[in-house]
Amino acid sequence: MVGLLTAAIALLLIGIALAASGQQGGEEFSDNLWLAIPMLGAGLSAVIAGAVAAFAVSFRRERSALTFLGLVIGLLVLIFMIEEAFGHE
Repeated sequence: MVGLLTAAIALLLIGIALAASGQQGGEEFSDNLWLAIPMLGAGLSAVIAGAVAAFAVSFRRERSALTFLGLVIGLLVLIFMIEEAFGHE
């Protein structure tokens, strides 16, 4: 789970750096793959880390702060991804 959180943060920083360097998105998510791929990877890594943390908390009785941090981050990213996919009219 720590590796997945690290990957999510690294991919998020890469996406931010690309956006700061002048890359611009279009009307669709896949209009600029240089931005879409790292950001999609960051989101998926965070959601998978949240799923692994949920498994660890519920079945393995894990109680560390890092596990709960991964769970919270994964849930927040999942909520934002669902809202972006289905919330717009």
